[in-house]
Amino acid sequence: GNIELDKQQASTVKYIFQEYVEGTNPYRIAKLLNKAGIQTKTGKAWTVVQVQNILNNETYTGFNMYNGQKEQNGIRQKDVFPRIISRQLWNKVRQIS
Repeated sequence: GNIELDKQQASTVKYIFQEYVEGTNPYRIAKLLNKAGIQTKTGKAWTVVQVQNILNNETYTGFNMYNGQKEQNGIRQKDVFPRIISRQLWNKVRQIS
């Protein structure tokens, strides 16, 4: 079937990426999210590791990386998932990291 975009979660992901490129570190981002009462998708408080995992997840650009065991290589699939952040924003985060 189709993958549905959760608007609240997408908004949180955009916020995390935007804050990071504006100079806010992952620890501070987690604190800001918790202070605002925004929970993770599992309903828990944010941690630095969770923020870093989001910042390192290319899926938010609409790409998916499939580790092809049979093919012996990594396969990149485009537009498998809804795009939440732009490729430009993803590249800015990569430059900072």
